Amino acid sequence: MVIIIFYAVMIILCFFVPNQYFGLAFDIAGATTGDIATPFILALGIGIGRTISKRHTQDEQFGLIGLASIFPIIIMFIFGIIKGNTPIEGLTYASGETEAWYNILGSNALDCLIAIAPIAAIFFIFNIFFIKLKKQKIISLAIGTVVVYVGLVIFLFGVDFGFLIAGKHVGDSFVNSNNILFGLVKISPDVLKWFLVPIGFVLCFIITLVEPSITVLTKQIDDMTNGMIKAKVLKYILALSIGLAGLLAIVNILTDIDIKFFLIPLYVITLVLTLFSDKLFTGIAYDSGGVTGGAITSAFLIPLCIGIAESAASSLEGGEKANHMLVNGFGIVGYISCTPIIAILLLGIVYRFKLNKQAKSKSDVLDDILGGN
Repeated sequence: MVIIIFYAVMIILCFFVPNQYFGLAFDIAGATTGDIATPFILALGIGIGRTISKRHTQDEQFGLIGLASIFPIIIMFIFGIIKGNTPIEGLTYASGETEAWYNILGSNALDCLIAIAPIAAIFFIFNIFFIKLKKQKIISLAIGTVVVYVGLVIFLFGVDFGFLIAGKHVGDSFVNSNNILFGLVKISPDVLKWFLVPIGFVLCFIITLVEPSITVLTKQIDDMTNGMIKAKVLKYILALSIGLAGLLAIVNILTDIDIKFFLIPLYVITLVLTLFSDKLFTGIAYDSGGVTGGAITSAFLIPLCIGIAESAASSLEGGEKANHMLVNGFGIVGYISCTPIIAILLLGIVYRFKLNKQAKSKSDVLDDILGGN
C-alpha cells in the first residue's frame, strides 16, 4: 500500500513537472540504487522484515529498494516544478568526452571509499556493543571489505573509462553518417538510424545479464524463496523487459515525441497491475525496477541515449541544442525501471490466478508457470 501511494503521487506530479526535469529525474534516481546500495538496502529490508514482521511472510521482506528509488524522483519533480524550465545559454556538455585515466581511477577510489567506509565503520561499532562476533569472523569481514573495495574501484574504472565514450560514437554512426552495410549497400541516415531500435533491445538485454546489482537481487530472491523463484529465470524475464525498455526509449528519441506520452501510461498500467498481483511478487517487482540503473547502465545506456539525442539535434545550435539533449537524451532509466515491474507483476497475476484455480503449493504453481517439472 505504501508503494502504491508514493507511485500515485509520482504519477500526479508527472503532469506538472517541466520537460527539462522529467527524464533527468528518472536517470538521477537510477544512480541511487547501484552496486553498493543494492546489496545493503536489500539485506536491510530482509533483516527488518524478518525481525519486526508479525507474520514473517516473504512478501514483507521486499520492496525497500523500490521505495528508495521513488523518493529521488519525487524530490526532483518537486524541485523542477519550483524551478521551472531554465533557458540554456550555451552548449556546456559534449557527450563522449572523458577525463584522463588517472583522474577517473582516483575519483572512483575516493568515491568507493566514501561509500564503503561509513557502512563498515557503523557495523564494527555495532559489533563492539551489540553483535560481538568472534575475532576470526571479524578478520574475515575486514578482508572481504577490502576485496569488495578493490573490486569496485577496478570495475567502475573499467566501466567509466571504457564505456563512457561508446554511446556518443554509436549515436553518431547511425544518425549522422552514410554507412555501407557489410561493404555492399550504402544506407542513408534516415534509414540507418532505425537500426538503433533492435540494437537498443539487444544491448539492454545483454547488459541486464551482466549488471551486478541485478545479479545480487536475483540471487537474494532465489535464496529467500528457497529456489521457488529461480535466479536464472528471473534474470531472463528482467532482461527481456529491459530490452523492450531500451527499444521504447530509442523510438522515443528518434520520433521526438514527448516522453510523458510514453512513461505516464506505463506507470499507470503498473499501478493498476499492482492491485491484482500477488503480494510476494509486488515487492519483488518494485525492487527489480529499482536496481536497473546500475553502473553499466549509467555508464553506457545513458551516454548512448544522450549521444543519439545530440546527433539527432545536429542541425540546432547553442542553447537550443543543449535543451533538446536535456529533454530527449535523459529518461531511459524511467523505461528500464518500469517495464521490469510490469513483467514481474504480470507473472504475479498469472501465479495468483493459478493458485486460486488449483489447490497446490506455491512452489508447484510457480513451476507450472515457468515450465518446470
